[in-house]
Order: sequence, then C-alpha cells, then structure tokens
Amino acid sequence: MTNEKYLEEVKKNIILTAGNIELYSKNEDSKEVVRTARTLLEEGSQESIFASKLMLTAVLEKIREEKIGKKQIELDRMAYDLKDISLAGAHGG
Repeated sequence: MTNEKYLEEVKKNIILTAGNIELYSKNEDSKEVVRTARTLLEEGSQESIFASKLMLTAVLEKIREEKIGKKQIELDRMAYDLKDISLAGAHGG
C-alpha cells in the first residue's frame, strides 16, 4: 500500500470516528475536540492527519474511561502487556 493510499484510509477512518463521536457523545468538550480534529484533517498534511488521529484517540480513551472505569482499563493494559511479553518470548524476542 502506498503512503498516499494509507493516508486516505486513515482519513476515512478519522471521518467515520469523528462522526460517531459527534453523534453519540453528550460531552461538549469532546465535540469541540472533534471539530478541531476535522479542521486539522482538512489541512491534508501527514502531520495534521496524524495529529487529528491522536486527538480522536484521546477523546475515545476518555469516553472509554467514563463507560468502563479507569481501573478496568489499567487491568486491560496489564493483560495486554503480559500477552505481548509472552508472545515476544515465544518468538525469541
């Protein structure tokens, strides 16, 4: 996949994610971040696309924390880290 095709895929995913956040979020701060991310996305540079992606990732993380709780997220991350460690060990990494 070329860099341009990859960036187009990332942009599509950002647009879909931004739309879902705006549709389902009741938090005005989250919606403001989405609007800023969309503005960045319109600039079209690789940096602005990835900045937009990071902004939406942060909003999604915040929404996730609100829904399932910070402690559960920490436990999920620890389990994921352990899985990575065991997979790395199995592959000699």
